Amino acid sequence: MQKAMTELFFCLLVALLMVAGCSSEGTLGMVTKSSADTTSILKSGWAYKEIGPVRAQSCMHSPFGIAVLGDSDFATVVEEALKTVDGDALLYVTASHSLRGLGYLFTIYAITCTTVEGVAIKFE
Repeated sequence: MQKAMTELFFCLLVALLMVAGCSSEGTLGMVTKSSADTTSILKSGWAYKEIGPVRAQSCMHSPFGIAVLGDSDFATVVEEALKTVDGDALLYVTASHSLRGLGYLFTIYAITCTTVEGVAIKFE
């Protein structure tokens, strides 16, 4: 009986070491499209119309640490979120980044995802 319990414990320990992950989250006041002239927007005090809440996520997959498929870049995710509502910027932004993987130090398969949420606005 004790040998079976030891083997079960060892199997669970190996399984936990095989699947791992971590994440981080932060907030920002305003994020604009990468093509926007933010200096002139802020100096001139442009009026804007609030469109509503948006959310976008993009993931990058890396099998065996060799190939990289997808794009989890923050700017890419912001552009995707704004594209869904034809917005120019996001207010009250929450950004999170997660890394999940299978295998010791994510060598078998790794997934990195970036998620952006906020209120989309359109400059007038």
